[in-house]
Amino acid sequence: MSSPEAWLKATIETAGATAFPVAVSESAGLPFAVYSRDSTERPLQTSGLTGFADGEFSVEVCGATWTSARTVADAIVSAVQNFTGTAYGATIDHVHVSSDRDGTAVYLTDGQDLPSYFVIELQLFIRWQE
Repeated sequence: MSSPEAWLKATIETAGATAFPVAVSESAGLPFAVYSRDSTERPLQTSGLTGFADGEFSVEVCGATWTSARTVADAIVSAVQNFTGTAYGATIDHVHVSSDRDGTAVYLTDGQDLPSYFVIELQLFIRWQE
């Protein structure tokens, strides 16, 4: 089974952020993005599995300023919205951005006046062939 994670990682990095699956180390430089698969559904038909997988993915884009995080998030959205094709061993039939919102700014030090970084949260729907 080929899945779209390698394509998603490459797409995030092309947009200008270092991409990390699931978690990021404290020493990561900005901007960075953390991506994860939230769920996968394998649709059925009367004869069995369809051969498709429908996945929901989260991407949290983090930047030193809201503008830098937004710029990377917009580049990711532009690259993934309505994408179809074969990339990194995965045949992707459809991608759409189901949610795009400002996340909560992160303060790494108590009493800090300005956030350590700003977050933009994306939710992606990806359908691929298995």
